[in-house]
Amino acid sequence: MRVHALLAWMTLLAPLPALADAQLDQRIEALVADVEASVGDVPVIRADALRLALSAATPPVLLDVRAPEERAVSVIPGAVFDADRIVAGAEVIVYCTVGLRSGKTARQLRERGINALNLRGGILAWLAAGGALVDAQGAPTNRVHVYGRRWNAVPEGFEAVW
Repeated sequence: MRVHALLAWMTLLAPLPALADAQLDQRIEALVADVEASVGDVPVIRADALRLALSAATPPVLLDVRAPEERAVSVIPGAVFDADRIVAGAEVIVYCTVGLRSGKTARQLRERGINALNLRGGILAWLAAGGALVDAQGAPTNRVHVYGRRWNAVPEGFEAVW
């Protein structure tokens, strides 16, 4: 009986296989739908539009509001981590894993008069749109902290950790 229980736990802890594009998009949309009730009032930017915005002559500030242990695994290149240091007049794109924490932070920034948008679908949508990640030393990486097993929706070629 103990062997069966151990195998059951191992199955729960094992990484899920990468999802095909259509499945991945559906999975991310389902996760987004779960958070929209809480942050649906906050303006959003889609990952493909963010990729374009970051290549502009004056790119927006990219604010990662995930926990330090999540950021230690990887971040979107150029991200900053301290919302309190963002000044009025800045254009800010806020992100987390899927959009709940970033939506709440974007709302707070907007209340301070800062033009903040929530990255719809968070870092998961960023990856699905072909975005890159860097590790804590700034080197490219394929690892991403996804907060927990429930949020394991990463494209093929990426490793989800939690």
